[in-house]
Amino acid sequence: MVGWSDPSSKRRLLVLKPGLVVTGEELISRCRQSLANYKVPRHVEFSETDLPKSGSGKVLKRVLRQQFWAGAERSVG
Repeated sequence: MVGWSDPSSKRRLLVLKPGLVVTGEELISRCRQSLANYKVPRHVEFSETDLPKSGSGKVLKRVLRQQFWAGAERSVG
């Protein structure tokens, strides 16, 4: 999960496996079936590229946040 500049927004950034075809609406519908309401994302965005990772293979969330927090007054650590 990556934090966004709108705290009321529940968004998720996803990278799909090659060959997998799914829409954001389908994912949200599936989440509604198995998650509590406050955990269900309101928006889903897909990335065509792999997520940036550190040398140990962890996702670099700070790099992902930079594009979404650009121009905001505040940002997350």
